[in-house]
Amino acid sequence: MSHVTHTGVIAWSTFTLLTPTFAESDVSQLLGVRMMVGAAEAVSPNIFNILKKFITKSKEPYWSLDSTKRALYHITKAL
Repeated sequence: MSHVTHTGVIAWSTFTLLTPTFAESDVSQLLGVRMMVGAAEAVSPNIFNILKKFITKSKEPYWSLDSTKRALYHITKAL
């Protein structure tokens, strides 16, 4: 991950932790800290972009008759 990503994750985490403190004070301060959370999220990578490196594509569609049969088999087996 790049330097920008690390900075974004640290900023996002910091502003998220500060949110409850500002929620007890003024609404304008709360909105300000929430805007900073949004700005930090903008530079952070989407979690799906990170996970797609580790998850392989299946040759079978996500929802198919075979997957439904397998799921029903496991559910009935557990009962």
